[in-house]
Amino acid sequence: MRPLDLVLFNRTKSSWGAHVALYLGDDQAIHLSKNQLAPVIRPLAQFPELPEYRTFVGAKRLRQRVGGL
Repeated sequence: MRPLDLVLFNRTKSSWGAHVALYLGDDQAIHLSKNQLAPVIRPLAQFPELPEYRTFVGAKRLRQRVGGL
């Protein structure tokens, strides 16, 4: 993965309803959660330790559009 890739975690292998984190590099991701008062940066290895993020669904790289927004 590269920085700014989207990383998806869920309770199951389903991508529907998956939680999205933003990969920062160095095996770290930033994530917003209703359980936290502020964004949390954590190692990717810590996500599966929480039941709601136990399954790595996948990662997605957003494509840059050519020619403007």
